[in-house]
Amino acid sequence: MSKDSTKTLINQILVELFRDILEIEEQSITTRTKPSITVNEMHIIETIGLNQARSMGEVARDLGITMPSLTSGINRLVKKGYVERKRTEEDRRVVKVELTKPGRQIFRAHELFHEQMVEALIHDLEIEELPLLMNSLAQLRDFFRERYFQK
Repeated sequence: MSKDSTKTLINQILVELFRDILEIEEQSITTRTKPSITVNEMHIIETIGLNQARSMGEVARDLGITMPSLTSGINRLVKKGYVERKRTEEDRRVVKVELTKPGRQIFRAHELFHEQMVEALIHDLEIEELPLLMNSLAQLRDFFRERYFQK
């Protein structure tokens, strides 16, 4: 197989993989959640996390979005019952958000989706093949970050 045909095949696999992951992730989220949430709302839930209440500023920064965009997403998630807002006693201007019980359940279900995806990827690999896979994925990630997230 020539280098050009190999590059074409890799491109085809990556395009299909990205499309399929997004579609499957969206289907997984919408069928498991009542009321349903979007992929963007799931990203907010993931960023809030399970551990403790986080400030709106922290969540917006971690997601790389503006406060108005986050506020809109949080409003929808509060209305759906997945997130709650709390003001801190130290400074009433600071708003923290945390997951409700249904929000934590969705977080865990989505976490399981990711665990299953990773397990399927590495299942048939030998232990000595894992560093090559991780290095290749890291290079791809770094390419996208350097190319598209330049500050």
